[in-house]
Amino acid sequence: MLVLNYLEIKLIFYTMLSCFRSSFKDKVQPIIRGISIEENRRKILIARFVEEVELYDRKAKVAETFYMIFNLIITIGSVILPALLSIQNVNFSEDEDVDQSYRDRIYWLSWCISLLISVCNGLTQLLSLSKQYGSYILVREKLIAEGWKYLELCDEYKGKTHKENFTLFCEEIETIKKSQTEREIVFLNPKPNGNTHLEDTSENEPTDEDEAEESQSRRNSMAQSVNGNVGRTNIGRRN
Repeated sequence: MLVLNYLEIKLIFYTMLSCFRSSFKDKVQPIIRGISIEENRRKILIARFVEEVELYDRKAKVAETFYMIFNLIITIGSVILPALLSIQNVNFSEDEDVDQSYRDRIYWLSWCISLLISVCNGLTQLLSLSKQYGSYILVREKLIAEGWKYLELCDEYKGKTHKENFTLFCEEIETIKKSQTEREIVFLNPKPNGNTHLEDTSENEPTDEDEAEESQSRRNSMAQSVNGNVGRTNIGRRN
């Protein structure tokens, strides 16, 4: 059920991407139109490079927007909630019915604010919005930097034409995309240890926790054996 709710939230998250428009395509597309490469490769550049940069730019903006909204609610609610609780038992008038009415309103208002704070905090932790924002920004900047190096024919693209460097550029873009996909998979299936490589290399090696559990199991077995022997001895004495 938790996974279903998470997927529904992610669906809403991605539908919000259409509300954020990036201007990167308007800046780079005329330059791509002017370089000397085949038309099908030009379409690949626009589809696999330019549109991917715009996608991660919108993702970063959506994550930042929700992160700021949720944290603003949490911050303001955390200030208002103690203030409301401090005046909950105050006498507002000489009529006890009126005071009780105010107390009931303050109670339910405090309950709603507390619930809203908990929901916002839970969503922030569940979606890891701050981590997602940083990850999207990192991928976007890597793609942009690699794209400009290719268009300017500098760094590893120096000395060759755009046509000759096309395959190398596509390989670099796919490497960046692959690393981001792996990070998103780790996000969907978190592991106790953040270093996946170390987990793979030490998968078959016993850890301290495993040794402690094995030692505790041996002690429990010995204790049960001793208790069994003592019990049999006592029964033999009674007989």
